[in-house]
Amino acid sequence: MNLPNKKNTTLIEQYLSGEMQEKELFGFEKRLETEPELADLLNLHKEINHYFIHELTEEEKLEKQLNFIHDKVMQEFQDEEKDSVKNERPVKLKKTGFSPLWYAAASISGIIIIATVVLLFYQNASTSHDKIFAEYYKPYEPVSIVRSGESGLNPVLENAFILYEKGDYKGSLSLFNQVLATDKNNILALFYSSIALMETEKFNEAIVKLQIIIDKQDRLFLSHAIWYQGFCYSKINNPKAALRNFEQLLTNEYYKGKSEEIIHCLKR
Repeated sequence: MNLPNKKNTTLIEQYLSGEMQEKELFGFEKRLETEPELADLLNLHKEINHYFIHELTEEEKLEKQLNFIHDKVMQEFQDEEKDSVKNERPVKLKKTGFSPLWYAAASISGIIIIATVVLLFYQNASTSHDKIFAEYYKPYEPVSIVRSGESGLNPVLENAFILYEKGDYKGSLSLFNQVLATDKNNILALFYSSIALMETEKFNEAIVKLQIIIDKQDRLFLSHAIWYQGFCYSKINNPKAALRNFEQLLTNEYYKGKSEEIIHCLKR
């Protein structure tokens, strides 16, 4: 049974949690194109995460997760047995009175017990993050000049804001990205496309775009970018990163009070 490389596992966790910088993200995605084993491992992590965050009852989540782990372990044992027979490598066992099936069952039971504990922990954490998001998050209002009809903006950008205000976040995202294709440093398009990504539940992509704004230290949108990125980290169950964001806002007059409340919730 091939065990995943620890370094690759760490990279995948960083990728899924949105902790990679833009350069690291580019390099990792290039590796995915040429390394099928890395891509398979990423898909496995995504499958597991799917069962943690999918909107099911607690009982359904637990049942699906245990079934998933059981099937994966059984498949690994079957593959190992086939490989052993194919290469004429008999499995040597000490004479302890226990059959190979007993060892397989014991291993599966141990994994299921660990998975159950981990699953329940993440379910409770996910519920807490969802409550924070539901109570404190709301999409940022479109710029006021768009409402006046006298914006003087790029027509594509103006149409993007019109769709954004109507709640068509998918359509507005497409137009914001058109603007960024020719003007990658357009702060308005970067920020509002990040919110549109959040509204379409693409939190990892939103984290990357918001980080660009944070790195630029843009005066108008810096605190807003930190605020919304904190929600992204919360939604992908990365409370440490979320805490870092909200703690940065404790000196911000506008966000201070709400950030204190969120920090209290995250630390409980």
